[in-house]
Amino acid sequence: LQEENGFNDASIKAIDESTDKVLDYMGNPRADHGYQTFGLLMGDVQSGKTATFTGICHKAIAAGYRFIIVLTGTKSSLRNQTQGRLDSDLTGTSMDSSGRQQKKFHQRGIDWNKLTTVEQDFNSKRLDSQIAPDNPKQVTIAVTQKNSIILGNLLEWMTRVESLGIRNLPLLLIDDEADAASINVNKPEEDPTKINEKIRRILRNFDKAAYLAVTATPFANVFIDPQVDEAGEIRQGELPDLFPRDFIYVLPPPKGYLGVERLFGDYGEIEEDSLKYRSLIPMTLSEDCDGDESKFYDGNFKANEEIYELPPSLKRAVLYFLCVCTLKDLDLNQSNTSMLVHVARYKKVQSSLKDRISELISRVKALADTEQYRITPELLANPLFAELEELWNEGCGNEKWYEDPIHGRRPPTLKELSA
Repeated sequence: LQEENGFNDASIKAIDESTDKVLDYMGNPRADHGYQTFGLLMGDVQSGKTATFTGICHKAIAAGYRFIIVLTGTKSSLRNQTQGRLDSDLTGTSMDSSGRQQKKFHQRGIDWNKLTTVEQDFNSKRLDSQIAPDNPKQVTIAVTQKNSIILGNLLEWMTRVESLGIRNLPLLLIDDEADAASINVNKPEEDPTKINEKIRRILRNFDKAAYLAVTATPFANVFIDPQVDEAGEIRQGELPDLFPRDFIYVLPPPKGYLGVERLFGDYGEIEEDSLKYRSLIPMTLSEDCDGDESKFYDGNFKANEEIYELPPSLKRAVLYFLCVCTLKDLDLNQSNTSMLVHVARYKKVQSSLKDRISELISRVKALADTEQYRITPELLANPLFAELEELWNEGCGNEKWYEDPIHGRRPPTLKELSA
């Protein structure tokens, strides 16, 4: 974690403590009786949930779990990304630029049986996959997309190898993005939705099974039918649904995490000084209006509206982001950098916003292409260059390096770069 992912000691300690607590809530794989546990791991967006459930997998295997299934979202790209992450951080393998598998670290006493790869999910070609339940060192892992056909393939394979004793293997099933596709949204008198029903059937194929839902938005999960009778007892004779009846664990945000509380205040609507109502960004929604006639964004876009001009604050944010990307390139920092801009749930609004941002980036590229070799009076008089120069030299004024050099050096000014 420290060498590959840049985690500091405090973050590693927090993951260690959280994984211990979650594992304590799950069933004991060495118990002499069967069980099913259902839990929920909730964490903020981009706050380390994947690192946490990877740590849970490590400790679950050490405790005696022998079959790991990780259900990703509904997109194959997310499955491939999660598979690569678990290959690297759990099984200790990675792919080089030529597609050759490399061993990152060795885990003594574990024989990995990988049912899926970055290139291939559990499709029909994987139905001949082998498993050796009698081998106490073998740990089987599958990282699958939440797709009814793929989950059906997995169930068919389980039926084929049932006679080998697969039911006796303790199962940990991690459902990432658990509020997407996993929830049964049909009426009680109807059959469950296909993906939900197949997840429940997979769990039923094992005598010892722990289900862990992972999400940043658990609203749908907590409203799953808990399947209890009037006396508060679980109804018998039903295929258990995915309600987190055993535990809900909330991951504390890592130190320095920039989330909604830091941006908008802890109490939102009831906090007098909350930024929530002081940070509305004016959006020009008509080509014809300006000044006092401009219609400002009030949180209620209509589906057919478009954005015709970037607000100054958003334009400044995009230009600042471009400066950050340039600084990373100068430092030969190859890590991914992205900026999310989301103002409405309507495609037309978001599409028009994308067009305006693309136009701004095109103007910056054109400026760079024509003026990259010399400083001219025309360049110095260009308002776009002036804004970029100010952002590069002065920043926003609240960057961490102004307070403490431990957060990184202040970047050189444009004048220093051109000297």
